[in-house]
Amino acid sequence: MSKKIYQKDIFQSITKSKGRFFSIFSLMMIGAIALVGLKVTAPNMEQTAQDFIDRYRPFDLAVMAELGMDEEDQKELDSIKGATVEYGYLTDVVPQGAQDAVRISSATNRISQYKVLSGKLPSAENEIALSESLAADCKLGDTINFEQAEDGVLKSTSFKVVGFVYSSEIWEKTVMGVSTAGTGDLEGYAVVTPTVFNSDVYMIARLRYDDIEKLSYNSQAYEDKLKAHQNDLDTLLADNDLGRLRRVKAEAEKQIIDGQTEIADVEKKLADAKQNLAEGQHQVLDGQSQLEEALAQIAANEGKLLVSEEALKTAKAQLDQTGQLLADTKEQLDQSAQQLTASKDQLDKTTQMLADRKAQLDASKATLDGKKSDWRRVRLR
Repeated sequence: MSKKIYQKDIFQSITKSKGRFFSIFSLMMIGAIALVGLKVTAPNMEQTAQDFIDRYRPFDLAVMAELGMDEEDQKELDSIKGATVEYGYLTDVVPQGAQDAVRISSATNRISQYKVLSGKLPSAENEIALSESLAADCKLGDTINFEQAEDGVLKSTSFKVVGFVYSSEIWEKTVMGVSTAGTGDLEGYAVVTPTVFNSDVYMIARLRYDDIEKLSYNSQAYEDKLKAHQNDLDTLLADNDLGRLRRVKAEAEKQIIDGQTEIADVEKKLADAKQNLAEGQHQVLDGQSQLEEALAQIAANEGKLLVSEEALKTAKAQLDQTGQLLADTKEQLDQSAQQLTASKDQLDKTTQMLADRKAQLDASKATLDGKKSDWRRVRLR
């Protein structure tokens, strides 16, 4: 009997205060939905993150070196079994007119790939893709300029914006890290082609391990194996800083020695040049003396030249007169030649006449001789 009364009391409470009942019911339903949402949100977020990791393959561990990684460092990293290593470049710069830094990295191939939000990844040295955090200040097709230190490694600091990307390495959108450029805060990041960097050594090495490739990133097995790989990597690279420093110092000392040798060579050449200069100055002084003597001779010869000019003028006048006399004499000779020619013609005619006359006289003489013989014969008879 008491149970029925209790149920009746509950029914009357609901029917007499329906608003309160539905409010309590709604709160209970919302609480249940929120509880279910909280229960499924974490696995969904973890699965979403895992899908992103599986697709864009961020590094498991990374090695960064302030002095860069030379061939010796690369040989050690490449010797790690069961690991894929990819090297790259990066540097922090400040956009013109801004204060916070932007980290520019070289494009990757297999590890820590970029998700393209709009546009494309850069394919030329003058192209750049920016992080989504910089989309408010730039748009596709804009030109962005950066400022770098005097010893900066970028060949160019002016780029055309060709895309906006999301990095698989930096998941935080507000606090992206610290920087040595600008105010020390990292405002965003960017990606360019590796050829933009003018460096003989790599700045970063990204590693992915085969034995944790299929493990969930938030699993304890992943954390344990990653910790073991990190310890092995720390042991392998424990002396690399000192080794790299020694190699850098040795290279710097070699450059110093080479520079000192070059300086000695230059000093020797400078001493030889000074000697040559002194000899040249002596030759110049001798040349000046010879020049002064030559000028004196020229001055002395100028008077002689003036006298010679007068003599030449007089000789020229005489030659002119002689030429005129020769011309007159030639004219007279031409006239005499004409007269001689006429006289010769007259003489030839006279000679011919004399010859004819002689022939006539010879004929007359022959006739007279014949008559004279006849006369003698007549007389003798």
